[in-house]
Amino acid sequence: MNLTEIEEALNSHTDYIEKIKSISINIQALIGVEVCTIFIHDPRTHSFWSAHIEGVSFIEIPDNKGIVSEVFHANDTLIINDVQNNKHFLNQIDSSTGFVTKTMLATPIIDKHKQAIGVVQLINKNKDEHLFTAEDSQNLSVFMHHISQFSERFY
Repeated sequence: MNLTEIEEALNSHTDYIEKIKSISINIQALIGVEVCTIFIHDPRTHSFWSAHIEGVSFIEIPDNKGIVSEVFHANDTLIINDVQNNKHFLNQIDSSTGFVTKTMLATPIIDKHKQAIGVVQLINKNKDEHLFTAEDSQNLSVFMHHISQFSERFY
């Protein structure tokens, strides 16, 4: 799927949860990861909620804990190729789902005002050496720039 096809798919959804699901599935395929989770920040509840995680129901985490919080507040991308030893990693989510997070690439979702409104989290790269690289980060950045026009529709 190329970027034009992705844009067409995004424009075909009017429901923002379906739009987020489409973004997540396309990022997952393009970068080649086990899981792509999109967390949206809710300033009213001071939390992040998962808009789409394949096979998992809704997850809500505080906006002052975890890698998602670090990425959101720093408004910067993080590559973590040893997640289990990262001091910000919330292993409770893995414990409750049975999933094992090994590697992660996370980047903020930026609105038209250049403010972070959420975080895209890629988990467990499934090609090459299973480690995220600067090239993966750059590819995700290009994709995120392309979809930034849809970010104001997340709310």
